[in-house]
Amino acid sequence: MKSDDIFIRKLVVHILDKNIGLPVLSDLELSLTSEISEFITKHIRKVLKDASLKEAKFINNECQAQKLCGKLKEDYSSFLMVTRKFASKFFEQMNNFIDISNGDLACCLFEISNKKYYAMIKFNYKESYIHQVKNVENGTLNTIIKQKTVLPNDNQRVEEFVIINLDDFSIKLLEKKFDKDGSKQFYISNEILECTSDLSGKDKVKVLEKTTKEMVSKYFDDSDISKIVEFKRIVSENINDSSVVDVHEIADTVFGDIAEVREEYIKQIQKNGISEKKIPVNFDQTRNVYKKQKIVTDTGIEINLLVDEFTNKDKIEFINNEDGTVSILLKNIKEFK
Repeated sequence: MKSDDIFIRKLVVHILDKNIGLPVLSDLELSLTSEISEFITKHIRKVLKDASLKEAKFINNECQAQKLCGKLKEDYSSFLMVTRKFASKFFEQMNNFIDISNGDLACCLFEISNKKYYAMIKFNYKESYIHQVKNVENGTLNTIIKQKTVLPNDNQRVEEFVIINLDDFSIKLLEKKFDKDGSKQFYISNEILECTSDLSGKDKVKVLEKTTKEMVSKYFDDSDISKIVEFKRIVSENINDSSVVDVHEIADTVFGDIAEVREEYIKQIQKNGISEKKIPVNFDQTRNVYKKQKIVTDTGIEINLLVDEFTNKDKIEFINNEDGTVSILLKNIKEFK
């Protein structure tokens, strides 16, 4: 889903504050001023690039959430009713999961490339300080007070976000786990939407990295980090070139010289929940993680390098000593900072 041209069609905000005791549900839609539309649009653009955004789908056609979206698809005049139903479900779960943050639920209809979407953005409250002017007996007193219901600004990340395609009811989802009966659970996907969700692209790459490290530790010398560096180099290049991480390219490059290890690697990745050959990712904010590699020695020395520099023998060389230790030679250093 590209985010070039976003048109906000309808917007309503419901207040979900457990301190009040009941949700404050709006009876009217918001007037779409340019400032408000820009505020919502920026958050939609930001979440569509979020590395933790994941794909989800309704469990079946009988889910109440999908039925509500179906009504909305058929008749836009049901917008307020649908949003109030969803807001009430959110508030109900806020009382079941004690550590869910208070916040405002912004519900909107928007279009991208003539495709219609329904979004729910939970703006969790933040604390901030504002000035207050008081007229007292001796004159004007300017003071500072704490404001406990500040919304995230358009540059801050929103942690709970739902986008539903009203054509095929596919879902894009950002959510957090909260405590219920002593265990951390997802309340949006499990209780409100009744949907199943895939790992985000970011989490899938973490699974690839973890599996790669396990295979390297199992079959290769722990002091040889070249294969981890190769893994990071491929991920970084894939992200920069196409925003898709090629699983088989990683397997071929890192383990291709030993067919048995390569095949075991592929099987282990599939066992860990990754079935696709290419993983779409949104890594605008975290792509630099895979451009760098840190070495920490048992003597307490840390070295941070770009992955491309590990193969540059004009800058660094790893020397395997006869006693089993490794020496690291740094070359052509002009100055220390």
